[in-house]
Amino acid sequence: MTSPVLAAKLHKQLHAFSLDVEFSLLPGETLAILGPSGSGKSMTLRMIAGLVKPEKGEVRLGERSLLDTARGLDCPPHKRRIGYVFQHYALFPHLTVEANITYGMPRRYTRQERRRRAQDLLAEIRLEGFAGRYPSQLSGGQQQRVALARALAAEPELLLLDEPFSALDVELRGELEDAVLRFREVYHLPYILVTHNLEEAYRLCDNLVLLENGRVLQQGQKDQLLGSPQSLAVAQKLGVRNFWQGQVTRREADGGWVKVAALGQELWVSRLPSVDLVWLGIRPLAAELRDPAQPGTKNMIPVHIIRRVHGVRSHTMVLSPVAAGSQRLEIEVPAHMPYGESSSVYLPPEKLFAIPLK
Repeated sequence: MTSPVLAAKLHKQLHAFSLDVEFSLLPGETLAILGPSGSGKSMTLRMIAGLVKPEKGEVRLGERSLLDTARGLDCPPHKRRIGYVFQHYALFPHLTVEANITYGMPRRYTRQERRRRAQDLLAEIRLEGFAGRYPSQLSGGQQQRVALARALAAEPELLLLDEPFSALDVELRGELEDAVLRFREVYHLPYILVTHNLEEAYRLCDNLVLLENGRVLQQGQKDQLLGSPQSLAVAQKLGVRNFWQGQVTRREADGGWVKVAALGQELWVSRLPSVDLVWLGIRPLAAELRDPAQPGTKNMIPVHIIRRVHGVRSHTMVLSPVAAGSQRLEIEVPAHMPYGESSSVYLPPEKLFAIPLK
């Protein structure tokens, strides 16, 4: 069995709540801690980095124990070999770009080696020729790329990204995301990203931890979480906007039927919990707009399109099932997809999820 490259279990009493988190990372994996502002995301990173000490906790990085409050062990931040990229760059304003990058490099390098390594990193972040500039002479996106290069220059065993894109516009976010993904391919460095943006977390990370008021709601591989949320709160945070109460009417080996009064029909669902009363849900991207179905097709709902919200890459459709009156359903379709005023929606059984009704 592969040993985790990082294992963290932390408890910290904050003003409004207790922060309790526990997770691990396998070699080569990346993790996003996702949650609203004030949920404890950044505090978790600070405790891993050694900038804040928890009341109780353990942090292991590879074979090294960095924190064990039960044994009184607390490795200082500069010895943890953890790189940290802050939300607002945190570059030294009185140092040049090159000096910022070389600042944290291991002392075993000669001056010439440090300069050569800085030049290599500047080339990787596409800022050749900027070595002699100061942070005040750079744009926000350039400063954040320098901050990323500085963190990597220290040759860390783990990289922590504390909402590094939140202060940037859309174009600059894309550039920095590309830089992070390139570095991942080159260095195979595990990292933890703190964000409140689900799309960002999905693009950049393998695993998700959903955090709210210091409590982990659910964690795991990203596609597993998206396909099988364990509670209504988790489903809502993962972008699900279609929910209906349902009652399981019949079970079979590979699924079962759920009666959904709000949609005026029974739906076939591939995975069901052991209870009979459930919340049934589906993500807007998982539903499919189709031409009117042939009689007898499972999970096909005749609908009227009542509103369209046009986007650049996709359109959101607000639909009204023909048999359900005022009940509404939201789906997303590619922007180029043709559609008529009356059509049908197909709800794939494997994309529907059922959560026990509480």
